[in-house]
Amino acid sequence: MKSDIASFQAAGGKVIVSFGGADGAYLESRCTASQMTSLIDGLIQRHALHDLDFDVEGSQASSAKLNSVRSAAIKALQARHSDLKVSFTLAVMPDTGLDPTGIAILKSAVGAGVKISVVNVMAMDYGYNGDMGQFAIQAVRATAQQLANVFPGKSNAQLVAMVGITPMIGHNDDSGVFTLAHAAEVVSFAQSNATPLLAFWDLQRDATGASGDKGSGSNSSNFQFIKEFDKAATAAPSPSPAPSPSPSCSNAVTWVDGTDYAKGTIVKYSNGKYYLEVNNGTHGSDGTDPTISTWYWQPTTCAAPPAPSPAPSPCSKAVTWIAGTNYPKGTIVKFTNGKYYLEVNNGTNGSDGTDPTISTWYWQPTSCN
Repeated sequence: MKSDIASFQAAGGKVIVSFGGADGAYLESRCTASQMTSLIDGLIQRHALHDLDFDVEGSQASSAKLNSVRSAAIKALQARHSDLKVSFTLAVMPDTGLDPTGIAILKSAVGAGVKISVVNVMAMDYGYNGDMGQFAIQAVRATAQQLANVFPGKSNAQLVAMVGITPMIGHNDDSGVFTLAHAAEVVSFAQSNATPLLAFWDLQRDATGASGDKGSGSNSSNFQFIKEFDKAATAAPSPSPAPSPSPSCSNAVTWVDGTDYAKGTIVKYSNGKYYLEVNNGTHGSDGTDPTISTWYWQPTTCAAPPAPSPAPSPCSKAVTWIAGTNYPKGTIVKFTNGKYYLEVNNGTNGSDGTDPTISTWYWQPTSCN
């Protein structure tokens, strides 16, 4: 492995060593902070490493004791290696961001003096399917909002640029499926928001075949996802698409608790905001609350009602005035002075041949739109 790492680095590759994981061994559960520091320091020196990641999941994530050991060890490592960059890989949900254990892990590290470069969210295994690309983007934005309480001196743009994205390609461990189209969405977002880390789980699954350790269940050829994700580093950002026009809320209905609304329905909720039903359940929206379920509901803004079409110009049927002609009531004529006049009274023979500039009984000046 040492020679593989050296060859990769010689070719310009950057190695990030990650500790922990769903089924990995956690040094902080078996070592003191000083022992953990010593073990990782040896690895750093043997392989000339500059980047470490700590993937904290499951029961390990909820231990304050392990957080304390880990944070102290990382602080000591950064004291020895001033250029050492550290990231944390944590579970996430699109609508709520990191769970409380993830926030506690970050606060423990920051409180110990650790400099965190990246918060890498595992954009996968949400428990439901949908637009997994947009779910990943929502997860980034939700996480950035939470990070404002961990890094209070940073702007929202800076916090978004701290959040890495790691989806599970193809079929997830649940009903979710992350497709190449979703990958393209995430790549476009990453290009526009200075995303510091874009990865996926995992390389050997970027292949044809059934979903499992050696296939994504979505590939039509090998390495499709790595080629798509590589565009984040090599391609110029695409222009942002024009926003979709806001739907009209003229047909919006007042939300009633427990009602099953069909896909496409716009409801006005009790908070005065509008929500669009975006997915069919067994019974439409399955009675879900628009402020809770992002699977069935998405906030929407209402377009202003279309402006009424301008009335046709009253002079579109105007005729050129001819002396002595009897024009019926309602006729508009264009007189020799270039002005328009409207016939307003019926005489025996219409306007009785009167001059519009003289007879105010038959004629009144009018303007044209």
